[in-house]
Amino acid sequence: MSGSSATLGTRIFQKWLALFRRRNDRHQHYVYVTNQGSNSISQYKADHHGSLAPLLPALVATGTTPVFIAVTPSGNYAYVANQGGNSISQYSINPNGNLAEISTPVAAGTCPVEIAIDLSGRYAYAANSSSNEVSQYLIGENGTLRAMSPATIETGV
Repeated sequence: MSGSSATLGTRIFQKWLALFRRRNDRHQHYVYVTNQGSNSISQYKADHHGSLAPLLPALVATGTTPVFIAVTPSGNYAYVANQGGNSISQYSINPNGNLAEISTPVAAGTCPVEIAIDLSGRYAYAANSSSNEVSQYLIGENGTLRAMSPATIETGV
């Protein structure tokens, strides 16, 4: 699989899988996989040999057609691009690795397909493939996303 480094302690593989560890914990690794068919995220703990074990609950609900997951540099929050729902789901990451929805999904442009989070963990951006724009958000202290002004910026076609 091809991957790109997204944030400290995080690698994103093919848009649908995130592997991360909390910045202050070298021994706990978690894996999250978006499931487009069931509108959910599978969540796992990886042991020191790399073997995965499902967390309880094994699935967490998302918006419609989740295609990408990104984790903040602190490892405290995760965001999912819901391509079919034109929204971004928002989660806190509990100390045991479980995702917990922190707010209802926020609006994005048409068909959000990727999310980038800056290294400070204060800003998030979603690439919207069908509307040729980028949605821009402030990340609040509690992890909730708030649209910046303007909410979207046009990109080239």
